[in-house]
Amino acid sequence: MTRYAIFIHRPITLWSPARSAPPVPFAASAVYTPDDPFAVEFAVPSRDGGEPHSVLFARGLLIDGVAEPAGDGDVHVAPHPDSDEWVRLELPIDGRPAEFYAERSAVDEFVDATCLLVPSGREAAELDLDGMIARLLGAGR
Repeated sequence: MTRYAIFIHRPITLWSPARSAPPVPFAASAVYTPDDPFAVEFAVPSRDGGEPHSVLFARGLLIDGVAEPAGDGDVHVAPHPDSDEWVRLELPIDGRPAEFYAERSAVDEFVDATCLLVPSGREAAELDLDGMIARLLGAGR
């Protein structure tokens, strides 16, 4: 098992489709750390300028969703129905689904960077279960 002191952080613009106006851009960020090798985190700015919304979901969902619709729960990722240049993301924001679009090239770049750090299929080898259990037990004292 390899321990890393690095992580992947990429700014990514998410576009929120507006029904009666031009799409609204959000300067979000995508984060990946080998400490939780199965997950990615998207931080989406709050519309009111408050704390960003943090959405943690399976990296595999993001990997799969670029090519074909993926997700059965609160998070869904799929290619844009009309353009290969965009990816559709549905993320839970304030307990409700929020629809966003991101440039596929930005999502691909982020996914590629995460796979260079921890190749897809090697996530389990990176888990430090003993360390996680020790931290959980130590936190309760």
